[in-house]
Amino acid sequence: MHASPPMLPAAEAESEAILLRRGVLLYDEPPFVGSGAAERRPLPALLGHLLSAVGTEGRRRTVAALLRTMGFDWLSYGRVQLMPKGVLPVAYCTSHGDPAWHRRYVAEAYHEVDPRIALALGSSLPCAWTLDELALAAGPGPKAQRFLQDLRSTGMQSGVMLALAGLRPQERTLVSLLSRHDAVVCDASDARLSQVLLLGMCLHEFYTRYAPPQLEAAQGTPEPTHTQRAILQCLLRGMADKQIASCLALSPHTVDYHMRQLRKRFGARNRTQLMPAALRQA
Repeated sequence: MHASPPMLPAAEAESEAILLRRGVLLYDEPPFVGSGAAERRPLPALLGHLLSAVGTEGRRRTVAALLRTMGFDWLSYGRVQLMPKGVLPVAYCTSHGDPAWHRRYVAEAYHEVDPRIALALGSSLPCAWTLDELALAAGPGPKAQRFLQDLRSTGMQSGVMLALAGLRPQERTLVSLLSRHDAVVCDASDARLSQVLLLGMCLHEFYTRYAPPQLEAAQGTPEPTHTQRAILQCLLRGMADKQIASCLALSPHTVDYHMRQLRKRFGARNRTQLMPAALRQA
């Protein structure tokens, strides 16, 4: 059995607060909402297995069996927004890995030092890695070293990450497979990487076409008003409050009111922490 990164009760409560402020959604696998007509078109066999699995638990077993056959133990499916410097996490599905690791990853903002992301985004093929290789690529900084230590404590030794087109412009989907063994990746053949590519693409089609996660609804937050959406758009363009007021023909007092409402709605403390919400509404 692997050991998840240690999380004391006080630290766990603090992590919950950080997750809320970061505005990243961690969600369980969404329900299947496909139609019979969609199922009748020619499909890859793997996608057919996902569609025919009974319920979310049936799909978990299907994916788990596929992972074991390929030599992997966990699978992560996440959405990130491309930013001028790096990426901003939007959501992660926790059904096929350890939710505690996902929470730790988001709470610590490990995406800022995770070298796998740049490797995957820079290639159209699955990018294989081992912990030793990540140690060389991550750099000596304290946060990078914490990331490596926490990843090592999960028991995962190697893996593959694949970047696919996202649901929205400037968004990408990252599919990550992890293994407790170095040999899985060190001995990775073209056939195995082809399997990873097929699995990632079939999961991506399933989640986007047949079982859309309805992320905003899953967060339990009501939709922003038209004015608030416009303010969020201005926020994405880097405007200050006075510029937003001028652009939208609003008073500074009105902009300040809506900014306070938006921060309350999305659990943000400042403008920077509102960015994930602004990206989701884009």
